[in-house]
Amino acid sequence: MKDNRDNFLLTLAVMLLAGFLLLKLYDGKNLYQALKSEYDNYKAQQEEKENGKWSIARYWDFTFQYPRDWHVSLFFTNDKRETKTFAISPYPIDFTRVAYSRGIYELTIYEDPSLFDDEFWQKTQEEYLKDLEYVEPEEIDTPHGHINYYKGKEKQDTAPGQNVEVYFYKFNYPYFDSSKNQEVTGTNYLKLELLYIEDWRITEMMREMALSIKPITQ
Repeated sequence: MKDNRDNFLLTLAVMLLAGFLLLKLYDGKNLYQALKSEYDNYKAQQEEKENGKWSIARYWDFTFQYPRDWHVSLFFTNDKRETKTFAISPYPIDFTRVAYSRGIYELTIYEDPSLFDDEFWQKTQEEYLKDLEYVEPEEIDTPHGHINYYKGKEKQDTAPGQNVEVYFYKFNYPYFDSSKNQEVTGTNYLKLELLYIEDWRITEMMREMALSIKPITQ
C-alpha cells in the first residue's frame, strides 16, 4: 500500500514538473516571439530612417530630392528649348494631356547665362505676381543660393481663387572653367511651382524639396 502511495506521489510530482516545464516552455516561446517582434519593428524603423521617404534626382551640376516612388520626367518647357522642366507626380506623367501643369510639382530650370540674369529673374517674378492676389512673400537663404517664396491666389481673369505656391531660386554652383584654368561659380535660376492644391502635407513636402537642392560637388 505504501509502495502504491509512493508511486502515486512520484507520478504526481513528475506530472507537475512536466506541466511546469511545459508552461515555462510556452512562456519562453511567447517571450521569444515578443522579442523577435520587437527586433523586427526596430529593424523596420532603422531601414525607414536609412532609406527615408525621398529619392534623389540629378541634373548636371546639382541634385534635388523628390518623394520616393513618385514619377519624374524632364522635358523642354518652350518651343525654343530655352528652359527645361522636371514634372513630379505620384501618378504616371501624361504628356498627351492638355493641361497647364504636367505634375503636382514642376521644377523649371533657366540655365543659359546669355539669356538669363538677375535682371531677367526680377522681371520674371514681377510678371508672375501680376496674376496673383493675397500674396504672402518669404525670403529664404540656403547654403547654395537665395529663394523668394510666394503663396497666393489666382486673380479673377485667370483661374479665380485657385491656390498657388512658388519658389524662385537663384542657385550657385562651382565648376571648373577649362578656358580660364580655374574653378568659377555658375548660376542657375530655378522655379519650383505648385498649382491649385491646398494641403499642408503637400506644402511641407514642397518646402523640403526646395531646400534639398545642392551642388553635386558637395
